[in-house]
Amino acid sequence: MSKLYSGKTMYSFGQDDIKKLLALEPNSTIFSRLSRFRSSNPVKRFAFEKYLKYITEYISNSESVLDIGCGEGIILYLANKFNKREKLVGIDTSIEFLKIAKQIVEADFIRADVHYLPFRDSSFELLSCLSVFEHINRHKDVINEVTRVSTKSIITVPRPWLFRLICIISLRNWSRLGREKNHVKEFKKNELLDILPDKSTVERRSFWYVAKI
Repeated sequence: MSKLYSGKTMYSFGQDDIKKLLALEPNSTIFSRLSRFRSSNPVKRFAFEKYLKYITEYISNSESVLDIGCGEGIILYLANKFNKREKLVGIDTSIEFLKIAKQIVEADFIRADVHYLPFRDSSFELLSCLSVFEHINRHKDVINEVTRVSTKSIITVPRPWLFRLICIISLRNWSRLGREKNHVKEFKKNELLDILPDKSTVERRSFWYVAKI
């Protein structure tokens, strides 16, 4: 297998990635969905690039990856960018997102609920659940499913006051003091640890908490 990167190769989106994605159809839909990863706001762009770099480094050595709440398939795209994976699967509840994801990366995509994962025990070496927990309820049910189907897992949630700050800097959600309307739960570090299995860890990474199970 080739090395994950060499020289100045970047994990996050570069111009080659943008050109590749713009060559897909429908161009306008795909690019609008990916706009948050290429924000014109330098603070927001810097935060997302650090986030994507770290996540890609972490998942780089896993041959089978399940991304729950996969959205447009960006994480699986990055997981497959440097070394081809043996098994890549993404699930989401949005048919629109899944249609876009199928154009971006060669992987299996399934419409499913994160509370009931349609896989056998220990089906995956690694499961990623990124920026999903703030959108859902019944987090312990999801944790049970996560630990059932995967050997190890990585979960991220935004750090509340820092994420609000970046929204305000980006001129978003002023009336809600930066809080996203579709976030049903904000997590402090201890609150996240409380719902995780024993021996799990939670680190601060840029504007996110990163939990490893």
